[in-house]
Amino acid sequence: MVFIADIKREFFEFLKNERVLVFVHTDVDGLCTWKILQHLFHCDHKLYTIVVVQGKKELKQGFDEHSDKVKSIVLINCGGAFDIVEYLQPQEDTVFYIIDSHRPFDVHNVYNAVQVKLIVCSEALKEEEKSVPEFDDVFWDDEGEDEENQEPEQEGVDDDKKRLNEFLADIGLPLAQSSQKYSSMDIRWRNDLKTMMTQETVRTKYKYDDDVILFPTYLARFGFQQKLSAVDMAWALMGLLENVNSKPIADRAVDVLSCFNRNNPSVLENGLNLAKSLLNSVFQQVQSFIDRQVVCELGPFLVAVLEEGTPSAQHFSSPVAVLLLARYTLDAYVSLSRLKKSRLKPLVMSVPKDGEPGVCLLIGIPPYQQTNSTENFFGTAFQQAAAKTRARAEFDFFDNYVIQLPTGDRRKFFDALLAVLQ
Repeated sequence: MVFIADIKREFFEFLKNERVLVFVHTDVDGLCTWKILQHLFHCDHKLYTIVVVQGKKELKQGFDEHSDKVKSIVLINCGGAFDIVEYLQPQEDTVFYIIDSHRPFDVHNVYNAVQVKLIVCSEALKEEEKSVPEFDDVFWDDEGEDEENQEPEQEGVDDDKKRLNEFLADIGLPLAQSSQKYSSMDIRWRNDLKTMMTQETVRTKYKYDDDVILFPTYLARFGFQQKLSAVDMAWALMGLLENVNSKPIADRAVDVLSCFNRNNPSVLENGLNLAKSLLNSVFQQVQSFIDRQVVCELGPFLVAVLEEGTPSAQHFSSPVAVLLLARYTLDAYVSLSRLKKSRLKPLVMSVPKDGEPGVCLLIGIPPYQQTNSTENFFGTAFQQAAAKTRARAEFDFFDNYVIQLPTGDRRKFFDALLAVLQ
């Protein structure tokens, strides 16, 4: 297996004096990584061609179009979770350098020591190696409840607001201050807010630790503008990328890259407003799911279906937006359910694909306790279910736990998935 941990010696120095073809997945991680690598390329006067891609089909198309005289291919946040050599069919002297956060890595990529180099963080190298099955265990095979069902407890919007107001009263924050923007609050209340929220009596009553609301981060300030944390930046970039009705994805990617220019703070502000709008849509849809008891149990997993024609469906037409909706839906359902077993069940969600009637996006996420993990094995489960039913599923997304499926095949696909996960 070939994992690269010494990026300078084993990766960057190998790319000297030759043009590099770079494929960048159009998500926040991919574009931020490319911005760093682009800066290094400029410092070293390295020639490159960049192609932004949303899925495997665009990757294949871009490779066929640009790979004629290029021997070094860099894949940023894509290519690690499927057999890249089998899919692209490159020349034997082509080498792929893969920087990908998707897990697990495809074993063919891991054991292809000639054409595939997986770039990982040096601190995580041992853990990455442990997660890979032994060569003989993989390739030898290639060769040779009945439980009482209870309704989840419902809490309305008024009860949520009441609890929030009670919390604000307990920490001592006046309603007049909490009902306005943080930047408009009195400076004394802003400076004391952290101390107020970490009082032991408050943490004990509401059962949370400091690390739930506090985390280390970087802060940036653009002139006399409001400070931005790294998380604010990520949300702003996501807002720009997920503004699906504005412009083509390539143009949105350019907007994201322009956010790193200190002379263009207005684009960042627009991104933050778009992110707020997306989160508001997520909140309203989750509330609707809970009020209408849409989430139900189907054997070993939970199911939620957003029906075609729902006005808010247009906001959830990409893997990132659907993932947000699925995570918050699972969190809400588990927090309201009386059944402890609900914490142990993953969630499968279906949403209509915007602009394509009769087609849906299907996403699977791990159980509640495991939602911080980068590993998601629903991609394998979806492939097995599709094979059992011969459903017309498309596995084009780099997030292989998100697939495209004709709505008419959804019922039999769920039945097959039930058999796979039993």
